[in-house]
Amino acid sequence: MDAALDADWLDKMVDRLIKELEKQLTAILADLQRLIDAEHERLESLAAADVVSAGQGEVLTVGADIGRHVSAGDTIASVVDCDKRFVVAIFSYRQGESMKPGTRVRIEGGSLRQGVVSAVLHARETGEGQFLDVAMVDAVLGVSERIVHQYSFGHEVPGPEGNHHPFLLPFGVYPAADGFVALACPSDAFFRGLVEALGAPDVLDEPRFATPKDRAANRAGVIALLSALTASLTKAELHQRLGGVVPFGPVLTIAEIAEDPHFAARGMLAPIEIDGLPGPLRVAGQPIKFAGTPAGVRGRAPNLGQDTAAVLREHGASADDIARWRAAGAILEDTP
Repeated sequence: MDAALDADWLDKMVDRLIKELEKQLTAILADLQRLIDAEHERLESLAAADVVSAGQGEVLTVGADIGRHVSAGDTIASVVDCDKRFVVAIFSYRQGESMKPGTRVRIEGGSLRQGVVSAVLHARETGEGQFLDVAMVDAVLGVSERIVHQYSFGHEVPGPEGNHHPFLLPFGVYPAADGFVALACPSDAFFRGLVEALGAPDVLDEPRFATPKDRAANRAGVIALLSALTASLTKAELHQRLGGVVPFGPVLTIAEIAEDPHFAARGMLAPIEIDGLPGPLRVAGQPIKFAGTPAGVRGRAPNLGQDTAAVLREHGASADDIARWRAAGAILEDTP
């Protein structure tokens, strides 16, 4: 290929690449516009709701990964007992008593990890270290920004919110024939898909439920209507109908999680052997998945003193040294 042909070929390839990039950018911009339109619709729904009063009822905390069990809620801690430095999430009341979350919420640990990584990156750039201070109560308030906004801008003191989002509707936990499910409809299109999947498209013809503003004005009616529809189906049936249609996730018990192939495939129930106990036993796995440096549970933690001799040998201690220290009671070793 001579220089002229080579240049002509190169020009054609550049043109093709430019056209392909233009095509991809057009698709990306279209996707962004759809997201913007959906966000505008969500904000209009929020405005129509006019800060609906919080409901009552016991909350079931739900979390899941996108694609299989889509997370349907972002319920977070809403009250902090600063005197005791103990976090209490006021999800609901039971006989006048505020209820805490059903699981440990290690919000401060996440904040601390983020701070450590940030400090390390800063030290690499500047050569300077710094003291890192992360208070548990501060970390919880940091993720409870919505109640701060409600108080600051709306002069409200949010109370128990029950199973449902205080603004978006429907957005919460609903009964199933064999338990509960969480679902969310952050836009009108999701709501239409929801009622159609549940076999009740005529709901859209009712003036009370026709628009987000109408549904916000009839909040209790929407919740009651959907509860009646979901309660007639099992979690599996609801998953089959709603999965991929709306943000959705079944509320699983630990017994169900133990038998769920998803968690097995993700390595989230790791088997370990413990001396003296029938096994294998299972513990929670590592949720952070690295492509290059896989993390996971490789076994139980060592018994107290189990690796004493090995560590001392790594640091130059001889067999006689270890024997002498052992005889003097200076070192502790695990014994069968």
